[in-house]
Amino acid sequence: MAPNGLGAHSIMGVTIHRCLSLPVDQQTTAKYSSLSIEQMLTLRKTLGRTRLFIIDEISMVSSLMLMYIHLRLTEIKSTNLPMENANFVFLGDFLQLRPYDELTINMRHKNDKPYADTLANIRLGKSEEPHLQCLSTQKFGCMSRATSEEITKLYCHLCKEGKVPVILMPTNDDCRLINNTLLKETSSKHVTLTAIDCLSSVVRNKRIEEEAAKSVSSFADDCKRTAGALTTLILSIGARVMLQRNIAVDKGLVNGSMSYVKEFKSIPSGAIVNVLVQFDGQDQLKSIGRATVRFEALKEVYYTRKQFPLQLAFAITIHKSQSLSLEFAIVDAGSRCFGPGMIYVALSSVTTSAGLHLWNLIQAKLLLTWKQSQSIIVLGVNLDLTFHY
Repeated sequence: MAPNGLGAHSIMGVTIHRCLSLPVDQQTTAKYSSLSIEQMLTLRKTLGRTRLFIIDEISMVSSLMLMYIHLRLTEIKSTNLPMENANFVFLGDFLQLRPYDELTINMRHKNDKPYADTLANIRLGKSEEPHLQCLSTQKFGCMSRATSEEITKLYCHLCKEGKVPVILMPTNDDCRLINNTLLKETSSKHVTLTAIDCLSSVVRNKRIEEEAAKSVSSFADDCKRTAGALTTLILSIGARVMLQRNIAVDKGLVNGSMSYVKEFKSIPSGAIVNVLVQFDGQDQLKSIGRATVRFEALKEVYYTRKQFPLQLAFAITIHKSQSLSLEFAIVDAGSRCFGPGMIYVALSSVTTSAGLHLWNLIQAKLLLTWKQSQSIIVLGVNLDLTFHY
């Protein structure tokens, strides 16, 4: 099992949510819900005799998710024992996600040993000069904060050299600004895809219905409130996009999969009903239709929204890059990075130092903090750590 679709596909497994029928919420913390009778019978049949569970990318599994796993297993087995007394194997890196072959070989950076050594030292908070020098040679920006125009200029320059990068930024706001800038820069013909909203709860009070509609309008641009579905999605032919939900895990069509927009399919009225995209590493085009999500407008008053499960992805957040292996990337490693492990996450997503293009680099944000080190020790991970007070 893995916490997300990309991780599940890479190990030929399934997501934790799918395996245990756990609730999913695209943007907020999902509430635990008990199984229906039909679900209970199905899970008891498939997992009733399972004594070993393997979970990859454990650093992305929250304590709340572990509690949900415990609750689900005790529900299935009708017991109060912790984790149903099953055996678990956790794989991954508590500081970042590193791919393993037989648990010993770093496969992502196997073709660039100096870079792999640099990352291994940064991971443990060691800032020796040769390792910092390895990164300094890949720095393109100055100490000032990167602007969308500067990042766009570097992106276009690399594309002309045949090195199409993914831009890794600290926050969603940074990504939104750069994505909009690049969309305008790379295409003059844009297509606007507007979400279709509908009240799904039975409301007999006209005033409440109006308040619900007003509430939806007030947070229309906050996708955290609308289950990740954008009110307005603006795309173009050739735009870089990311899939926002799992469609077919076995085929790699999962939340986080990257692709290019190739064509828009419309009906006689002119309404677009499908977006044809080409996913990385696949030759055939895939047709993406609108997906339906449900979100709360007022307390216990729900709306459904139909929108294409895509988002612009010239730039993505560093958090989103955790399960990706990138040949080329532009990384903002400056003051906007709000955690010491964040830059390490971004750096380790890139397969070689030659493919890394740093915009600024703040050394202090590379290092492991005392608090992080202590949390790992509490978890029982026996590492040779250098502490920074």
